[in-house]
Amino acid sequence: MTGIALTPEQVQLLKTDISREFNIDIETDGTIKADLGKQQENVGGFVQGLATYFDAIGPAVTAGYMTPAEAVGLARTFARNFKLGRQADHILDEWQKRLDAKAKEPPAPPPPDPKLEVEKIKAQTAAQGAQVEMQKTQMQGQIDQQTMTQEAQLKQAEFDMRMQEMQAEQQRAREAHAMEMQKLQAEAVVTAGRHALAADEQARAREMGQESHVMGLQALKAKAEAAKGKPNGRAK
Repeated sequence: MTGIALTPEQVQLLKTDISREFNIDIETDGTIKADLGKQQENVGGFVQGLATYFDAIGPAVTAGYMTPAEAVGLARTFARNFKLGRQADHILDEWQKRLDAKAKEPPAPPPPDPKLEVEKIKAQTAAQGAQVEMQKTQMQGQIDQQTMTQEAQLKQAEFDMRMQEMQAEQQRAREAHAMEMQKLQAEAVVTAGRHALAADEQARAREMGQESHVMGLQALKAKAEAAKGKPNGRAK
């Protein structure tokens, strides 16, 4: 179109995407000395036009027919017609980059359904109530188990005490029986000793009686013999 011959390197550079990142601004003495009123008019028209643009494009973005990045991309094209300068173009470019980066982020999860949230809270409440009841049941079971264990220990202690009392009573009965047997044995020994003494006395009495009888017989025999030895005499 311009009639300017380009080298293959220049043609390749123009075909690459890198050229989209640069704005070519050719300033001449005329453009540098542009009327300030014209610039202010451009700025006012840009602001008014941008507000009208976003008012018109907003419902489409909200409805999902257009992404925010696409809307800003169109706004950049619209803004370049107003020749706002490098700084404004840079701000619009940064805006576009932020929206492009945000578009690459994973979409936010949809808001939770209130009904599902209510059902979820009810289920959690029911689960917590069931857990509390289970804990109460477990605690009551532990208390019952402890009570049963204590009662069993108390009964065992009472049984052991009774057994000890019975054993002590049996021991006392055995000791009393042993003492009674010893007493009876001692009395039997004493009685046997008395019987033995009485028997000895009786035996000695018999012996003494027999000796007296023998002595009397001997005395009678001696008298008789003495009487035989005297002639017709009367014994005096």
